[in-house]
Amino acid sequence: LEDAQETALAMADNLDSVMKGYGAGKDKKVSKSKGLGPIKLFGEVSKDGFKVGIGQNLIGFADGFKAGVNLYFAMAEPPSDESEGDESEDEESEE
Repeated sequence: LEDAQETALAMADNLDSVMKGYGAGKDKKVSKSKGLGPIKLFGEVSKDGFKVGIGQNLIGFADGFKAGVNLYFAMAEPPSDESEGDESEDEESEE
């Protein structure tokens, strides 16, 4: 389960770079941003020139994908040994 989770998390970084490359080709611009808490600073270069600005720091593709992977694998964890021990005690007390 751990190997599968590590593989899925590594895919997030690869897919993020592919999506950024696709966006740059589609929009004909290259951008870079840096999140600082709830705000982000960004700069972009396009055929129209250079632009800088401040915006809201929203979750990006890679961070959202990683959060989803972590949630999925947290829910896929097998039950712990302690909870199995409690169930066997309950079955014995019913007999």
